[in-house]
Amino acid sequence: MRNYLYNLRSKRYAFAAILSGIMLGLAFPAPSFFLLGWILPGALFIFCSQKTSLNSSYQFQTSTPFQFGWLCGLSFWLFTLRWLLCIPFPSGAFMSWITLSSYLALYFAVWCWMIKKYTTNLPLLISSIFAASLWITLEWIRGFLFTGFAWNMLYVSQHEISSLIWMSSITGGYGISFLMVALSVSCWGGFIKFIRSSSTVSYTVGNNKPFSLFVTIITSCKEAILLSIILILCICIGINQNQKTLSKNRSDNTYKIAQIQPSIPQTLIWDSEANKEQFSHMIKETRSILSTNTIDLLIFPEAAIPGYIRYDHNIAQKLRQLAIDFNTPILFCSDDAEPNKKNPSQTDFFNCAFLMDENGILTARYIKRHLVMFGEYIPLITYIPFLRHFSPISGNYTAGNENTSFPWPTKKQRSAPLICFDDSFPEEVRHHVQNNVSVFICLINAGWFMESIAHWQHLANTRFRSIENGIPSIRSCNNGITCWIDNTGNIHDIFRDQNGSVYGKGYQIIQFTIPNSAESGKNTFYNRHGPWFVYLSICLIISVTGNFYLLKYQQLRQYPRAN
Repeated sequence: MRNYLYNLRSKRYAFAAILSGIMLGLAFPAPSFFLLGWILPGALFIFCSQKTSLNSSYQFQTSTPFQFGWLCGLSFWLFTLRWLLCIPFPSGAFMSWITLSSYLALYFAVWCWMIKKYTTNLPLLISSIFAASLWITLEWIRGFLFTGFAWNMLYVSQHEISSLIWMSSITGGYGISFLMVALSVSCWGGFIKFIRSSSTVSYTVGNNKPFSLFVTIITSCKEAILLSIILILCICIGINQNQKTLSKNRSDNTYKIAQIQPSIPQTLIWDSEANKEQFSHMIKETRSILSTNTIDLLIFPEAAIPGYIRYDHNIAQKLRQLAIDFNTPILFCSDDAEPNKKNPSQTDFFNCAFLMDENGILTARYIKRHLVMFGEYIPLITYIPFLRHFSPISGNYTAGNENTSFPWPTKKQRSAPLICFDDSFPEEVRHHVQNNVSVFICLINAGWFMESIAHWQHLANTRFRSIENGIPSIRSCNNGITCWIDNTGNIHDIFRDQNGSVYGKGYQIIQFTIPNSAESGKNTFYNRHGPWFVYLSICLIISVTGNFYLLKYQQLRQYPRAN
Protein backbone atom coordinates (compact mmCIF):
# COMPACT_ATOMS: atom_id res chain seq x y z
CA MET A 1 0.00 0.00 0.00
CA ARG A 2 2.83 2.40 0.88
CA ASN A 3 4.58 1.66 -2.42
CA TYR A 4 1.33 2.24 -4.30
CA LEU A 5 0.83 5.66 -2.65
CA TYR A 6 4.47 6.55 -3.33
CA ASN A 7 4.15 5.65 -7.01
CA LEU A 8 0.88 7.57 -7.26
CA ARG A 9 2.49 10.65 -5.75
CA SER A 10 5.51 10.30 -8.06
CA LYS A 11 3.25 10.17 -11.10
CA ARG A 12 1.38 13.21 -9.83
CA TYR A 13 4.60 15.18 -9.41
CA ALA A 14 5.86 14.07 -12.83
CA PHE A 15 2.62 15.20 -14.46
CA ALA A 16 2.77 18.53 -12.60
CA ALA A 17 6.38 19.07 -13.71
CA ILE A 18 5.67 18.30 -17.37
CA LEU A 19 2.54 20.47 -17.39
CA SER A 20 4.40 23.36 -15.72
CA GLY A 21 7.17 23.25 -18.31
CA ILE A 22 4.76 23.27 -21.24
CA MET A 23 2.70 26.09 -19.74
CA LEU A 24 5.84 28.19 -19.25
CA GLY A 25 6.77 27.46 -22.86
CA LEU A 26 3.42 28.89 -23.99
CA ALA A 27 4.58 32.29 -22.72
CA PHE A 28 7.18 32.46 -25.52
CA PRO A 29 6.74 32.98 -29.25
CA ALA A 30 4.56 31.34 -30.29
CA PRO A 31 1.78 31.67 -29.02
CA SER A 32 3.21 34.30 -26.60
CA PHE A 33 0.76 34.00 -23.70
CA PHE A 34 3.06 36.33 -21.77
CA LEU A 35 1.06 36.27 -18.51
CA LEU A 36 2.11 32.65 -17.98
CA GLY A 37 5.64 33.94 -17.55
CA TRP A 38 4.46 35.74 -14.41
CA ILE A 39 2.59 32.72 -13.04
CA LEU A 40 4.77 29.65 -13.47
CA PRO A 41 7.97 30.62 -11.56
CA GLY A 42 5.96 31.08 -8.35
CA ALA A 43 4.15 27.79 -8.94
CA LEU A 44 7.50 26.00 -9.23
CA PHE A 45 8.61 27.67 -6.00
CA ILE A 46 5.54 26.36 -4.17
CA PHE A 47 6.14 22.84 -5.41
CA CYS A 48 9.78 22.88 -4.28
CA SER A 49 9.85 25.17 -1.24
CA GLN A 50 10.27 23.91 2.31
CA LYS A 51 9.06 27.15 3.86
CA THR A 52 7.06 26.44 6.99
CA SER A 53 4.79 29.38 6.17
CA LEU A 54 3.67 27.50 3.06
CA ASN A 55 3.16 24.11 4.65
CA SER A 56 0.35 23.08 7.02
CA SER A 57 -2.32 21.01 5.30
CA TYR A 58 -1.39 22.39 1.87
CA GLN A 59 1.52 20.09 1.10
CA PHE A 60 2.50 21.19 -2.44
CA GLN A 61 6.24 20.66 -2.14
CA THR A 62 7.93 17.62 -3.61
CA SER A 63 10.61 15.58 -1.85
CA THR A 64 12.73 15.40 -5.03
CA PRO A 65 13.10 19.01 -6.23
CA PHE A 66 16.09 18.32 -8.49
CA GLN A 67 14.23 15.64 -10.44
CA PHE A 68 11.08 17.75 -10.48
CA GLY A 69 12.96 20.77 -11.82
CA TRP A 70 14.80 18.73 -14.45
CA LEU A 71 11.58 17.18 -15.73
CA CYS A 72 9.93 20.61 -15.84
CA GLY A 73 12.92 22.07 -17.69
CA LEU A 74 13.03 19.15 -20.10
CA SER A 75 9.38 19.60 -21.11
CA PHE A 76 9.91 23.37 -21.43
CA TRP A 77 12.91 23.07 -23.73
CA LEU A 78 11.49 20.20 -25.79
CA PHE A 79 8.41 22.36 -26.36
CA THR A 80 10.16 25.65 -27.16
CA LEU A 81 12.98 24.09 -29.22
CA ARG A 82 10.73 21.84 -31.28
CA TRP A 83 11.81 23.77 -34.37
CA LEU A 84 15.11 21.84 -34.26
CA LEU A 85 13.19 18.91 -35.73
CA CYS A 86 12.76 20.91 -38.95
CA ILE A 87 16.44 20.52 -39.86
CA PRO A 88 16.67 18.36 -43.05
CA PHE A 89 18.90 15.84 -41.28
CA PRO A 90 16.46 13.72 -39.20
CA SER A 91 18.81 11.68 -37.01
CA GLY A 92 21.01 14.65 -36.13
CA ALA A 93 18.02 16.92 -35.59
CA PHE A 94 16.40 14.49 -33.16
CA MET A 95 19.60 13.87 -31.21
CA SER A 96 20.35 17.60 -31.01
CA TRP A 97 16.82 18.29 -29.79
CA ILE A 98 17.00 15.67 -27.04
CA THR A 99 20.60 16.32 -25.98
CA LEU A 100 20.38 20.12 -25.86
CA SER A 101 17.04 20.04 -24.02
CA SER A 102 18.38 17.56 -21.47
CA TYR A 103 21.39 19.76 -20.75
CA LEU A 104 19.39 23.01 -20.48
CA ALA A 105 16.91 21.32 -18.13
CA LEU A 106 19.71 21.09 -15.54
CA TYR A 107 19.40 24.83 -14.89
CA PHE A 108 15.77 24.36 -13.84
CA ALA A 109 16.85 21.43 -11.67
CA VAL A 110 19.55 23.43 -9.88
CA TRP A 111 17.11 26.29 -9.24
CA CYS A 112 14.50 23.99 -7.70
CA TRP A 113 17.08 22.16 -5.58
CA MET A 114 18.56 25.39 -4.19
CA ILE A 115 15.11 26.81 -3.49
CA LYS A 116 14.26 23.84 -1.27
CA LYS A 117 17.64 23.84 0.43
CA TYR A 118 18.08 27.52 1.26
CA THR A 119 14.61 29.05 1.72
CA THR A 120 13.48 26.97 4.70
CA ASN A 121 13.47 29.66 7.37
CA LEU A 122 13.56 32.81 5.26
CA PRO A 123 10.76 35.40 5.29
CA LEU A 124 8.68 35.40 2.12
CA LEU A 125 10.09 38.69 0.81
CA ILE A 126 13.69 37.50 1.20
CA SER A 127 12.73 34.16 -0.36
CA SER A 128 11.21 35.98 -3.34
CA ILE A 129 14.33 38.08 -3.86
CA PHE A 130 16.60 35.05 -3.40
CA ALA A 131 14.57 33.01 -5.92
CA ALA A 132 14.69 35.86 -8.46
CA SER A 133 18.43 36.43 -7.94
CA LEU A 134 19.12 32.73 -8.39
CA TRP A 135 17.00 32.57 -11.54
CA ILE A 136 18.79 35.41 -13.35
CA THR A 137 22.21 34.18 -12.19
CA LEU A 138 21.53 30.79 -13.77
CA GLU A 139 20.30 32.51 -16.94
CA TRP A 140 23.51 34.53 -17.04
CA ILE A 141 25.66 31.40 -16.54
CA ARG A 142 23.71 29.60 -19.27
CA GLY A 143 24.64 32.45 -21.61
CA PHE A 144 28.35 31.65 -21.58
CA LEU A 145 28.99 28.19 -20.09
CA PHE A 146 30.15 25.65 -22.71
CA THR A 147 30.11 28.48 -25.33
CA GLY A 148 26.66 29.51 -24.08
CA PHE A 149 23.03 29.24 -25.15
CA ALA A 150 21.32 32.54 -24.35
CA TRP A 151 18.05 31.61 -26.04
CA ASN A 152 14.58 32.15 -24.52
CA MET A 153 15.59 33.85 -21.29
CA LEU A 154 12.50 34.44 -19.16
CA TYR A 155 12.35 38.15 -20.04
CA VAL A 156 12.02 37.33 -23.75
CA SER A 157 8.43 36.24 -23.06
CA GLN A 158 7.61 39.93 -22.39
CA HIS A 159 9.00 41.28 -25.67
CA GLU A 160 5.65 42.75 -26.71
CA ILE A 161 5.21 44.83 -23.51
CA SER A 162 6.96 48.03 -24.62
CA SER A 163 6.21 49.85 -21.35
CA LEU A 164 8.15 47.20 -19.42
CA ILE A 165 11.03 46.14 -21.62
CA TRP A 166 12.59 49.63 -21.46
CA MET A 167 14.17 48.36 -18.22
CA SER A 168 16.64 46.48 -20.41
CA SER A 169 18.46 49.75 -21.08
CA ILE A 170 19.36 49.90 -17.35
CA THR A 171 19.46 46.37 -15.97
CA GLY A 172 19.57 44.37 -19.18
CA GLY A 173 16.81 41.82 -19.67
CA TYR A 174 17.87 40.28 -16.35
CA GLY A 175 16.04 43.00 -14.42
CA ILE A 176 12.76 42.00 -16.07
CA SER A 177 13.30 38.31 -15.27
CA PHE A 178 14.10 39.30 -11.69
CA LEU A 179 10.87 41.24 -11.28
CA MET A 180 8.81 38.46 -12.87
CA VAL A 181 10.15 35.74 -10.57
CA ALA A 182 10.08 37.85 -7.39
CA LEU A 183 6.49 38.99 -7.96
CA SER A 184 5.33 35.51 -8.95
CA VAL A 185 6.83 33.90 -5.83
CA SER A 186 5.44 36.58 -3.50
CA CYS A 187 1.95 36.31 -5.04
CA TRP A 188 1.83 32.54 -4.70
CA GLY A 189 3.26 32.70 -1.20
CA GLY A 190 0.73 35.36 -0.21
CA PHE A 191 -2.07 33.29 -1.68
CA ILE A 192 -1.13 30.24 0.39
CA LYS A 193 -0.79 32.32 3.55
CA PHE A 194 -4.21 33.90 2.88
CA ILE A 195 -5.85 30.46 2.56
CA ARG A 196 -4.40 29.43 5.89
CA SER A 197 -5.18 32.71 7.65
CA SER A 198 -8.73 33.05 6.32
CA SER A 199 -9.73 29.86 8.14
CA THR A 200 -9.20 31.69 11.44
CA VAL A 201 -11.53 34.58 10.54
CA SER A 202 -14.73 34.42 12.56
CA TYR A 203 -17.92 34.54 10.54
CA THR A 204 -20.35 35.15 13.40
CA VAL A 205 -22.97 37.86 12.93
CA GLY A 206 -21.39 40.15 15.47
CA ASN A 207 -18.01 40.38 13.76
CA ASN A 208 -17.07 42.66 10.89
CA LYS A 209 -16.45 40.03 8.23
CA PRO A 210 -15.43 42.35 5.32
CA PHE A 211 -12.96 44.26 7.48
CA SER A 212 -11.45 41.02 8.82
CA LEU A 213 -11.01 39.67 5.30
CA PHE A 214 -9.43 42.95 4.19
CA VAL A 215 -6.92 42.86 7.03
CA THR A 216 -6.17 39.21 6.28
CA ILE A 217 -5.51 39.97 2.61
CA ILE A 218 -3.20 42.89 3.43
CA THR A 219 -1.18 40.98 6.02
CA SER A 220 -0.92 37.85 3.85
CA CYS A 221 -0.05 39.61 0.61
CA LYS A 222 2.04 42.57 1.79
CA GLU A 223 5.12 41.30 -0.08
CA ALA A 224 3.15 40.89 -3.31
CA ILE A 225 1.60 44.35 -2.86
CA LEU A 226 5.04 45.94 -2.43
CA LEU A 227 6.44 44.28 -5.55
CA SER A 228 3.25 45.10 -7.50
CA ILE A 229 3.74 48.78 -6.66
CA ILE A 230 7.31 48.54 -8.00
CA LEU A 231 5.98 46.91 -11.20
CA ILE A 232 3.38 49.67 -11.67
CA LEU A 233 6.03 52.34 -11.16
CA CYS A 234 8.27 50.66 -13.74
CA ILE A 235 5.42 50.55 -16.28
CA CYS A 236 4.55 54.22 -15.67
CA ILE A 237 8.19 55.23 -16.08
CA GLY A 238 8.37 53.08 -19.20
CA ILE A 239 5.39 54.82 -20.81
CA ASN A 240 6.94 58.21 -20.12
CA GLN A 241 10.39 57.02 -21.22
CA ASN A 242 9.10 55.68 -24.53
CA GLN A 243 7.33 58.95 -25.31
CA LYS A 244 10.51 60.92 -24.64
CA THR A 245 12.63 58.56 -26.71
CA LEU A 246 10.23 58.63 -29.66
CA SER A 247 10.24 62.43 -29.63
CA LYS A 248 14.04 62.44 -29.61
CA ASN A 249 14.13 59.91 -32.44
CA ARG A 250 12.78 62.46 -34.90
CA SER A 251 15.77 62.95 -37.13
CA ASP A 252 16.82 63.77 -40.66
CA ASN A 253 19.30 60.89 -40.60
CA THR A 254 17.27 58.64 -42.90
CA TYR A 255 18.78 56.15 -45.33
CA LYS A 256 17.37 53.99 -48.11
CA ILE A 257 18.37 50.37 -47.54
CA ALA A 258 17.63 47.54 -49.98
CA GLN A 259 17.05 44.18 -48.29
CA ILE A 260 17.05 41.01 -50.38
CA GLN A 261 15.29 37.91 -49.00
CA PRO A 262 16.19 35.04 -51.38
CA SER A 263 14.43 32.24 -49.43
CA ILE A 264 17.02 29.65 -50.47
CA PRO A 265 16.20 26.04 -49.42
CA GLN A 266 19.01 24.66 -47.30
CA THR A 267 19.16 21.40 -49.23
CA LEU A 268 20.47 23.50 -52.12
CA ILE A 269 23.84 24.04 -50.42
CA TRP A 270 24.77 20.41 -51.16
CA ASP A 271 24.32 21.04 -54.90
CA SER A 272 27.02 23.48 -55.98
CA GLU A 273 25.71 23.91 -59.54
CA ALA A 274 22.15 24.62 -58.42
CA ASN A 275 23.50 26.96 -55.76
CA LYS A 276 25.45 29.01 -58.33
CA GLU A 277 22.43 29.10 -60.64
CA GLN A 278 20.34 30.42 -57.75
CA PHE A 279 22.98 33.11 -57.12
CA SER A 280 23.00 34.22 -60.77
CA HIS A 281 19.22 34.49 -60.76
CA MET A 282 19.33 36.54 -57.52
CA ILE A 283 21.90 38.95 -59.01
CA LYS A 284 19.75 39.39 -62.10
CA GLU A 285 16.67 40.23 -60.03
CA THR A 286 18.71 42.60 -57.84
CA ARG A 287 19.87 44.49 -60.92
CA SER A 288 16.25 44.92 -61.97
CA ILE A 289 15.42 46.30 -58.51
CA LEU A 290 18.31 48.76 -58.41
CA SER A 291 17.64 50.02 -61.92
CA THR A 292 14.52 51.82 -60.64
CA ASN A 293 15.71 52.76 -57.13
CA THR A 294 18.56 54.78 -55.69
CA ILE A 295 19.80 53.34 -52.40
CA ASP A 296 22.49 53.95 -49.80
CA LEU A 297 23.23 50.30 -48.96
CA LEU A 298 22.41 46.86 -50.37
CA ILE A 299 22.19 43.94 -47.92
CA PHE A 300 22.26 40.23 -48.72
CA PRO A 301 21.57 37.82 -45.81
CA GLU A 302 23.66 34.91 -44.63
CA ALA A 303 23.76 31.98 -47.11
CA ALA A 304 22.85 34.18 -50.11
CA ILE A 305 26.41 34.18 -51.52
CA PRO A 306 27.78 30.69 -52.31
CA GLY A 307 31.41 29.66 -52.14
CA TYR A 308 34.37 31.75 -51.02
CA ILE A 309 34.20 35.38 -52.13
CA ARG A 310 37.97 35.91 -51.97
CA TYR A 311 38.75 32.77 -53.99
CA ASP A 312 35.80 32.37 -56.39
CA HIS A 313 36.54 35.06 -58.98
CA ASN A 314 33.34 34.48 -60.97
CA ILE A 315 31.10 35.19 -57.96
CA ALA A 316 33.32 38.06 -56.81
CA GLN A 317 33.20 39.69 -60.25
CA LYS A 318 29.39 39.60 -60.38
CA LEU A 319 29.15 41.30 -57.00
CA ARG A 320 31.89 43.78 -57.85
CA GLN A 321 30.18 44.79 -61.08
CA LEU A 322 26.87 45.18 -59.24
CA ALA A 323 28.44 47.61 -56.76
CA ILE A 324 30.17 49.63 -59.51
CA ASP A 325 27.21 49.81 -61.88
CA PHE A 326 24.84 51.13 -59.24
CA ASN A 327 27.41 53.01 -57.14
CA THR A 328 26.29 51.33 -53.92
CA PRO A 329 28.11 49.49 -51.13
CA ILE A 330 27.07 45.88 -50.48
CA LEU A 331 26.98 44.05 -47.15
CA PHE A 332 26.87 40.26 -47.33
CA CYS A 333 28.04 36.96 -45.80
CA SER A 334 30.45 34.50 -47.34
CA ASP A 335 32.75 31.70 -46.28
CA ASP A 336 36.47 32.43 -46.07
CA ALA A 337 39.66 30.46 -45.49
CA GLU A 338 43.22 31.15 -44.36
CA PRO A 339 46.25 29.10 -43.30
CA ASN A 340 46.31 28.39 -39.59
CA LYS A 341 48.60 30.91 -37.86
CA LYS A 342 50.22 28.27 -35.63
CA ASN A 343 50.35 25.49 -38.20
CA PRO A 344 50.41 26.86 -41.78
CA SER A 345 49.95 23.39 -43.22
CA GLN A 346 46.39 23.40 -41.87
CA THR A 347 43.53 25.62 -43.07
CA ASP A 348 41.07 27.56 -40.93
CA PHE A 349 37.57 28.10 -42.32
CA PHE A 350 35.41 31.07 -41.29
CA ASN A 351 31.84 32.30 -41.56
CA CYS A 352 32.28 35.99 -42.38
CA ALA A 353 30.47 39.22 -43.10
CA PHE A 354 32.07 41.41 -45.76
CA LEU A 355 31.58 45.01 -46.84
CA MET A 356 32.22 45.83 -50.49
CA ASP A 357 32.35 49.55 -51.27
CA GLU A 358 30.85 51.28 -54.31
CA ASN A 359 34.10 50.67 -56.21
CA GLY A 360 33.83 46.91 -55.80
CA ILE A 361 36.62 46.66 -53.22
CA LEU A 362 36.33 44.50 -50.09
CA THR A 363 37.00 47.04 -47.35
CA ALA A 364 36.06 45.17 -44.13
CA ARG A 365 35.59 41.65 -42.79
CA TYR A 366 33.98 40.36 -39.60
CA ILE A 367 34.58 36.74 -38.58
CA LYS A 368 31.66 35.24 -36.71
CA ARG A 369 32.55 34.87 -33.04
CA HIS A 370 29.80 32.62 -31.72
CA LEU A 371 29.50 29.42 -33.73
CA VAL A 372 26.43 27.19 -33.71
CA MET A 373 27.07 23.83 -32.07
CA PHE A 374 26.54 20.95 -34.54
CA GLY A 375 25.73 23.55 -37.21
CA GLU A 376 29.12 25.23 -37.60
CA TYR A 377 31.30 23.09 -35.38
CA ILE A 378 31.13 19.67 -33.74
CA PRO A 379 32.36 19.68 -30.12
CA LEU A 380 34.95 17.06 -29.11
CA ILE A 381 35.04 15.71 -32.66
CA THR A 382 38.73 14.71 -32.22
CA TYR A 383 37.93 12.55 -29.20
CA ILE A 384 34.41 11.36 -30.12
CA PRO A 385 34.46 10.89 -33.93
CA PHE A 386 30.98 9.33 -34.17
CA LEU A 387 29.45 12.73 -33.25
CA ARG A 388 29.84 13.75 -36.89
CA HIS A 389 26.91 11.45 -37.69
CA PHE A 390 24.64 13.80 -35.71
CA SER A 391 25.44 16.84 -37.87
CA PRO A 392 24.96 17.75 -41.54
CA ILE A 393 28.40 19.44 -41.64
CA SER A 394 31.63 17.65 -42.47
CA GLY A 395 34.12 19.98 -40.74
CA ASN A 396 34.50 22.78 -38.23
CA TYR A 397 34.55 26.53 -38.68
CA THR A 398 36.97 28.62 -36.64
CA ALA A 399 35.53 31.36 -34.41
CA GLY A 400 36.73 34.96 -34.66
CA ASN A 401 37.97 36.96 -31.70
CA GLU A 402 37.47 40.60 -32.70
CA ASN A 403 34.49 42.97 -32.42
CA THR A 404 34.78 44.39 -35.93
CA SER A 405 32.74 47.38 -37.06
CA PHE A 406 32.07 48.52 -40.64
CA PRO A 407 31.91 52.07 -42.02
CA TRP A 408 28.37 53.37 -42.56
CA PRO A 409 27.60 54.87 -46.00
CA THR A 410 27.94 58.42 -44.61
CA LYS A 411 31.45 57.55 -43.32
CA LYS A 412 30.66 59.46 -40.10
CA GLN A 413 29.26 56.51 -38.18
CA ARG A 414 29.92 52.81 -38.11
CA SER A 415 27.77 49.67 -38.12
CA ALA A 416 28.27 46.48 -36.13
CA PRO A 417 27.65 43.32 -38.19
CA LEU A 418 26.20 40.27 -36.46
CA ILE A 419 25.79 36.82 -37.99
CA CYS A 420 22.99 34.35 -37.23
CA PHE A 421 22.33 33.99 -33.50
CA ASP A 422 25.13 36.36 -32.46
CA ASP A 423 22.37 38.74 -31.43
CA SER A 424 21.10 36.32 -28.76
CA PHE A 425 24.07 37.06 -26.48
CA PRO A 426 23.68 40.31 -24.53
CA GLU A 427 27.31 40.64 -23.50
CA GLU A 428 28.78 39.90 -26.91
CA VAL A 429 26.46 42.38 -28.59
CA ARG A 430 27.29 45.00 -25.95
CA HIS A 431 30.99 44.65 -26.73
CA HIS A 432 30.27 45.26 -30.41
CA VAL A 433 29.20 48.83 -29.64
CA GLN A 434 32.44 50.71 -30.12
CA ASN A 435 33.07 54.36 -30.92
CA ASN A 436 30.57 55.73 -33.44
CA VAL A 437 28.69 52.43 -33.83
CA SER A 438 25.15 53.62 -34.57
CA VAL A 439 23.44 50.49 -35.91
CA PHE A 440 23.48 46.71 -35.69
CA ILE A 441 23.08 44.78 -38.93
CA CYS A 442 22.02 41.16 -38.37
CA LEU A 443 22.66 38.78 -41.28
CA ILE A 444 20.63 35.66 -40.60
CA ASN A 445 19.98 32.29 -42.18
CA ALA A 446 17.20 30.41 -40.40
CA GLY A 447 16.28 28.46 -43.51
CA TRP A 448 17.26 25.27 -41.69
CA PHE A 449 14.13 25.68 -39.58
CA MET A 450 11.71 26.28 -42.47
CA GLU A 451 8.58 28.23 -41.44
CA SER A 452 8.79 27.47 -37.73
CA ILE A 453 8.55 29.50 -34.53
CA ALA A 454 12.36 29.80 -34.48
CA HIS A 455 12.06 32.98 -36.57
CA TRP A 456 9.75 34.70 -34.09
CA GLN A 457 11.77 33.64 -31.06
CA HIS A 458 14.89 35.02 -32.75
CA LEU A 459 13.16 38.31 -33.53
CA ALA A 460 12.13 38.67 -29.87
CA ASN A 461 15.78 38.34 -28.82
CA THR A 462 16.92 40.99 -31.29
CA ARG A 463 14.46 43.54 -29.87
CA PHE A 464 16.21 43.43 -26.51
CA ARG A 465 19.66 44.00 -28.02
CA SER A 466 18.48 47.28 -29.54
CA ILE A 467 16.94 48.47 -26.27
CA GLU A 468 19.90 47.39 -24.14
CA ASN A 469 22.35 49.38 -26.25
CA GLY A 470 20.13 52.24 -27.38
CA ILE A 471 20.74 51.78 -31.10
CA PRO A 472 18.52 50.46 -33.92
CA SER A 473 19.11 47.20 -35.76
CA ILE A 474 18.48 45.92 -39.27
CA ARG A 475 17.57 42.25 -39.75
CA SER A 476 18.26 40.76 -43.17
CA CYS A 477 17.17 37.13 -43.34
CA ASN A 478 17.22 34.31 -45.85
CA ASN A 479 13.59 33.35 -45.27
CA GLY A 480 12.23 35.64 -42.53
CA ILE A 481 11.80 37.77 -40.59
CA THR A 482 13.36 40.67 -42.50
CA CYS A 483 12.68 44.06 -40.90
CA TRP A 484 14.31 46.78 -38.82
CA ILE A 485 13.97 47.65 -35.13
CA ASP A 486 14.33 51.08 -33.55
CA ASN A 487 16.11 51.79 -30.25
CA THR A 488 12.88 51.40 -28.25
CA GLY A 489 12.31 47.86 -29.57
CA ASN A 490 9.52 48.75 -31.99
CA ILE A 491 9.49 46.65 -35.17
CA HIS A 492 9.19 48.35 -38.57
CA ASP A 493 8.69 47.20 -42.15
CA ILE A 494 8.38 43.43 -41.83
CA PHE A 495 8.86 42.03 -45.32
CA ARG A 496 5.99 40.06 -46.83
CA ASP A 497 5.83 38.52 -50.28
CA GLN A 498 2.94 38.81 -52.74
CA ASN A 499 1.00 36.16 -50.81
CA GLY A 500 1.47 37.95 -47.49
CA SER A 501 4.01 35.44 -46.16
CA VAL A 502 7.05 36.60 -44.19
CA TYR A 503 8.97 33.51 -45.39
CA GLY A 504 8.77 34.08 -49.14
CA LYS A 505 11.19 35.37 -51.76
CA GLY A 506 11.49 39.04 -52.63
CA TYR A 507 12.94 42.37 -51.60
CA GLN A 508 12.04 45.63 -49.90
CA ILE A 509 13.52 49.12 -49.68
CA ILE A 510 13.20 50.64 -46.22
CA GLN A 511 13.52 54.18 -44.97
CA PHE A 512 15.86 53.51 -42.08
CA THR A 513 16.35 56.18 -39.41
CA ILE A 514 19.25 56.51 -37.01
CA PRO A 515 18.23 58.69 -34.02
CA ASN A 516 20.44 61.54 -32.90
CA SER A 517 21.09 59.80 -29.59
CA ALA A 518 22.64 56.82 -31.40
CA GLU A 519 24.72 59.03 -33.67
CA SER A 520 26.06 61.05 -30.75
CA GLY A 521 27.32 57.89 -29.04
CA LYS A 522 25.15 58.33 -25.92
CA ASN A 523 25.02 54.70 -24.88
CA THR A 524 22.68 53.27 -22.27
CA PHE A 525 23.47 52.53 -18.63
CA TYR A 526 23.53 48.81 -19.38
CA ASN A 527 25.88 49.27 -22.32
CA ARG A 528 28.33 51.20 -20.15
CA HIS A 529 28.20 48.96 -17.06
CA GLY A 530 27.20 45.50 -18.33
CA PRO A 531 25.38 42.90 -16.18
CA TRP A 532 25.82 44.83 -12.93
CA PHE A 533 22.38 43.68 -11.79
CA VAL A 534 23.49 40.05 -12.04
CA TYR A 535 26.59 40.80 -9.98
CA LEU A 536 24.41 42.27 -7.22
CA SER A 537 22.23 39.16 -7.36
CA ILE A 538 25.28 36.93 -7.00
CA CYS A 539 26.29 38.89 -3.89
CA LEU A 540 22.83 38.31 -2.41
CA ILE A 541 23.00 34.58 -3.16
CA ILE A 542 26.40 34.35 -1.49
CA SER A 543 25.04 36.23 1.51
CA VAL A 544 22.01 33.96 1.94
CA THR A 545 23.88 30.69 1.40
CA GLY A 546 26.77 31.87 3.59
CA ASN A 547 24.36 32.69 6.41
CA PHE A 548 22.74 29.27 5.97
CA TYR A 549 26.03 27.43 6.46
CA LEU A 550 27.07 29.74 9.30
CA LEU A 551 23.90 28.81 11.21
CA LYS A 552 24.58 25.13 10.50
CA TYR A 553 28.09 25.50 11.87
CA GLN A 554 26.84 27.27 15.00
CA GLN A 555 24.30 24.51 15.59
CA LEU A 556 27.01 21.88 15.29
CA ARG A 557 29.14 23.77 17.80
CA GLN A 558 26.25 24.23 20.24
CA TYR A 559 24.69 20.76 19.97
CA PRO A 560 27.46 18.41 18.75
CA ARG A 561 25.78 15.21 19.95
CA ALA A 562 22.33 16.04 18.56
CA ASN A 563 23.82 16.72 15.14
